[in-house]
Amino acid sequence: MTDRGALAGVRVVEFAQNAAIPHCGRLLAGMGADVVKVEPPGGDAMRGLAGLGPMEARGFALINPNKRAMALDLQQPAAAAVVEGLFAWADIALVALKQQDQERYGLEWERARAVNPRLVYLSSNALGPHGPESHVGGYDVLEGSKRHRVRDEPLGGRSPPPDPAGRQRLRNGHGVGARGGRGAPTP
Repeated sequence: MTDRGALAGVRVVEFAQNAAIPHCGRLLAGMGADVVKVEPPGGDAMRGLAGLGPMEARGFALINPNKRAMALDLQQPAAAAVVEGLFAWADIALVALKQQDQERYGLEWERARAVNPRLVYLSSNALGPHGPESHVGGYDVLEGSKRHRVRDEPLGGRSPPPDPAGRQRLRNGHGVGARGGRGAPTP
């Protein structure tokens, strides 16, 4: 959170884990918005990956700087009032849950708009809000690989060498550092 930047004074609530929507929150926070990340009681799933310390992983630290965080068990009845308060407080809501989970936890657009008609609302999930697999959770890059959309073009289809740091490299044009549609370079 900062009091400087183009978005100083803009309030954002983020209901998301892992990368896509949290990266959006990161960009807004970097421009000065006050971003509150709502996590489940055990924390965002990224907190436990390649740790820097207890509950602080490299990927988590990269995607979530300049944010405040709070734990909220959305399955508890009392969470509904907290969600409503966050929607009332925020200028922007970022939500990354399947449609049925948005409805179950009261995070869907219709409820958010009823609480705060001026709210800007962004919702995203791997398989979209409608269709035969909309009820399935997932991540964009995993879904792409299941459907053979992820290719290893820079290596000509060969398997990459082992990565001792365990970092995931995406060569399909996604991610920070992607350029020219070819993907991030291999060090």
